[in-house]
Amino acid sequence: MSEPTEFQAATAPSGSADPSALRQDNERLRADLADTVDALAARADVTSRARQKAQDTKERAQSVAGSLSDRAKVTAGAVSDRAGTAKQRATAVGGQAKEKAAQARAAAQDNPAPVAAGTAALAAGVLVAVGLRRRTARSGRRTRSGGR
Repeated sequence: MSEPTEFQAATAPSGSADPSALRQDNERLRADLADTVDALAARADVTSRARQKAQDTKERAQSVAGSLSDRAKVTAGAVSDRAGTAKQRATAVGGQAKEKAAQARAAAQDNPAPVAAGTAALAAGVLVAVGLRRRTARSGRRTRSGGR
C-alpha cells in the first residue's frame, strides 16, 4: 500500500475509540474546514477585493498628491525668494541709472559747451545728408528726362 497523503494523515482518526479523542479530532477538522471555507470565500468575493484594491489605490494617490503638493510649496517658496532678490537688484540698478542720469545732467548744465558742440555736429550732419539726398534726386531726374 502507498503512503497516506498529508491531507489523509491530518484528517485520519487518531485510531483510538476514545470518545474524547474523537471529539478533539472532529473539532480540529471543523476548524481546518472553516479556515479553508473562509479562504475560498475571500478569494471568491470579487466585489470586496475590488473595493479593497480601490481603497489601497486611493490612499496611495492621496499620499503621492500630498508629497507633490509639499514639493510644489517648497519650489514656490524658492521661486518667490529669487523673484524678491531679482526685484531688489532691479531696483538698485534703476536707482544707479537715475543717479548717473542726474550726474550727466548736472555735468551738462555745469559745462554746456560739449553738449552744444554735439548738438551742432548733429545738425550739420543732418543738413549734409539732406543736401546729398536732394542732389542725388536731381541728378537722377536729369538722366531720365534726356540729359537736361
